[in-house]
Amino acid sequence: MKPKITCLTICVILKSLIKKTKFMKAVNGEIDVDNVFENLNNCFQLAKDLKITDLIDPSSKQLGEVAELVYRLQNCPELEIIDDKGFEA
Repeated sequence: MKPKITCLTICVILKSLIKKTKFMKAVNGEIDVDNVFENLNNCFQLAKDLKITDLIDPSSKQLGEVAELVYRLQNCPELEIIDDKGFEA
């Protein structure tokens, strides 16, 4: 008796074979931001590696790094307690 291959089976197999990019992890919220210090260090490193001119025409790698940086900063509750002393950007 042959095993029955359904569309769902094929989807599960393909999903396990696809490597998730930084962009996909950021969009799906799959980036670990539990440790505050590691999260901030990763933010500093990502920001240091990016140049402002990279945002004009970003490569897929740069787009993934920007998405990861934004996700990490949005999900860092410690940044909410920083006093900006009334200054605005």
